[in-house]
Amino acid sequence: MLREHAIALARGLALFGLSLVAAVQSAAAFVASCVGLMSGFRGERRLLNQIRRLVARWTDQRIPVPYRPEPDPPTPDHDGWYRSGKQVYRRPGPVARLDRLHWLLKDPASHRDHLWALSAPVTSVFTVGLPVVLVVAGFFVHPLVALPTAAIGLAIAPFTLQTYGRWTGALLRPTERTTRNTVWSWVVARGYVLLKLAATAGLSMVGILFIGITAAAISGVLGPLAVQRQFGRVFVSMRRQQIGRWSGISIAQPYLPMPPPPVPRPDGKYLYGRTLYDTPHVAIYSATVKTLMKDKATWRDLLWLVLDPLVTLVLAVLPVLMVLVGFFGYFWTWVWASPTSLVTDFDIRAGWAYLGDFIPPLRDPPDGSRRSAGWS
Repeated sequence: MLREHAIALARGLALFGLSLVAAVQSAAAFVASCVGLMSGFRGERRLLNQIRRLVARWTDQRIPVPYRPEPDPPTPDHDGWYRSGKQVYRRPGPVARLDRLHWLLKDPASHRDHLWALSAPVTSVFTVGLPVVLVVAGFFVHPLVALPTAAIGLAIAPFTLQTYGRWTGALLRPTERTTRNTVWSWVVARGYVLLKLAATAGLSMVGILFIGITAAAISGVLGPLAVQRQFGRVFVSMRRQQIGRWSGISIAQPYLPMPPPPVPRPDGKYLYGRTLYDTPHVAIYSATVKTLMKDKATWRDLLWLVLDPLVTLVLAVLPVLMVLVGFFGYFWTWVWASPTSLVTDFDIRAGWAYLGDFIPPLRDPPDGSRRSAGWS
């Protein structure tokens, strides 16, 4: 009997370690997928399939692989081009990558994988990780405590291993549902919104550079041809399209048409005002600058580039910081504060006493945590 409990403890330790690796790998794959890199999903699925096999072998919880079949290789149309939606490509590579992207993102099993992996550091520490913490922590606290806590850890190891197996099977085995998990859909949708807000904040800071570039181009510092590139307008137009895609609000281009290119005289000279030039550069520069200065959209663009960082500071940066600080700075450390305080004298909650000034109920935490957390 003791041997069975020791084996369950060792198996729980292995699954606990794999769960932490899966959480890190899943977070990396999720972030990479936001920029179109899907290679992380393959490694994540290999690891989770290994966990499925181990759980099935050690807990008798059968967990079949739930993934939908991979898409077929792309085939060309009659004209030899490869089609994906409304876009066509000369080579099959981009179409194959897009098909695989849609296959991975639309598979409900992918979202259950992420839900399981990202919650694994919490669920595993209270299941298979709990006996390990009890066995190890006792030796660090006091020799008289080591034997009872080790005995408790060994006693509950088979139960926590079975609990871990049931939780893993509930999420990682195939289900009859064809749609995403409701809660996970909500989490994924908000996660993508936060990433878009973070990207918006970064782009708003980049826009500050284009204020100087636009001013330098109009003043002629960058040469007579630079103003034709209209770097500022290109950037702002890109932002219009990006905001339209992310918000669903279409923003039309408000600019006046640019002047036509100058036509040379019979002698090959270019006339602008009362002056003749050997090349059209000065005429193009002068006509373009005149049009830009008369166009009200030019000044609205510059005003928007100046105000955009201030607006995104409130509407984008603040929500992202609140989520990051709240989740990683408080919730995540709270989950690990109690287990780690058993083996070390350091408790992250000691720096949270100031929260009692804003949230009065936190001034009187449970007695068990007051001493270790440094509350007064």
